[in-house]
Formats: sequence, structure tokens, C-alpha cells
Amino acid sequence: VKNLKFYDFPDDPRHPNSSALGFLLNLNWQLAVTSNVSGLVFENVSTRIQFGTGSIYFNRLDGDLNQVIRDGDGSLTGEKGSWLATALPVHTMNSCTFKPEYNATHCPSSINYGQLYIRNMNTSGTVFPCAFGLHCLGLVVRRADVASFAHNMISTPHTDVPFYFQPLVIKGKTYTLEFPYSTPSHLI
Repeated sequence: VKNLKFYDFPDDPRHPNSSALGFLLNLNWQLAVTSNVSGLVFENVSTRIQFGTGSIYFNRLDGDLNQVIRDGDGSLTGEKGSWLATALPVHTMNSCTFKPEYNATHCPSSINYGQLYIRNMNTSGTVFPCAFGLHCLGLVVRRADVASFAHNMISTPHTDVPFYFQPLVIKGKTYTLEFPYSTPSHLI
């Protein structure tokens, strides 16, 4: 998103989580780590960006849980090159701060995000358990320094057999990928 001016996005009690920028909720696919904004102007805007509501009906699919966007020139966050990411322990560092007005983690430009692309090429033998009462669990991502937090992924797009995963990672950190079923025989 480049060189846009947003007018008149005041608080509205009928739409408490509205903002000038936002994400489609209940989303299978996430933004790429190359997604960025610059040249933004906000006039009479209460909330510049919103990363979902955290309701039990949203922020459950892989796209909801792995959003990230870079502020190229500081026009969104006030800090050039900084990042906003979904507020999960695996997406943050000590140098990051939670921004309740965005429902997101704000990280400095020194953090370097990446995305893994994992594909199950042999779904015929994949049998997996259902979890959460809503979705079936396809992959668990753990970062070594916050290993107690399990980042549960379903699949993108959500299908009966999980075959695509695109977890957001911080480069330079160690991750473990766990399948709650037998590890598929052919992964790329």
C-alpha cells in the first residue's frame, strides 16, 4: 500500500474494531513478508490498522495467525522499517511491544521476518486428529526460546487433509515443526 490518504475513520460504537487498514478475518492465506506500506496520511482516523478481534470465531485460521506488514517509511507506526505482526509469542522478541490499538506486536527494523513454505506431497497416508472443536490440527510450530507456546496451524487453504503450511518465522531463531500425526513421507 503506497501513497494513500485516509479520511474520516473515527471511532464508531456500531463497529468497535474498525480501522483505516485491516485484514480480512477468517483468512486462510496470510500476507507475504514482503508486504509493506509507505506514504500513508491519516486525517481524522482513530485506529490506523487492526489485526482482528481475537474472538473465538476469528484469528483461528493460518492467515489470521501469521499476518505481518512492514512500515517502510514510518507513516503507519511512526518508526521507519518497523514491523507489525500478529501478537503471538513466536512472532515477538524482547525488543517488540504489544500495541493494543492495533491488536498487534510492533517490532523494530532489526527484526527480520521470513516465511517457510511446507507442502505435504503425500496426503493419501495422512491421518490427523481434530482439535479445538472447530478445525483439525495440521502442524505445530515451536520456537526454541518460547517452546512452551504451541503455534497450532491448520492448513492453507483449509481442506480436509492438511497439505500447505506457511508459518511466519523470525530469521536466526530455531524452530521445531511437529506433526500431531505420523510425519508425512514426502514434504517439500
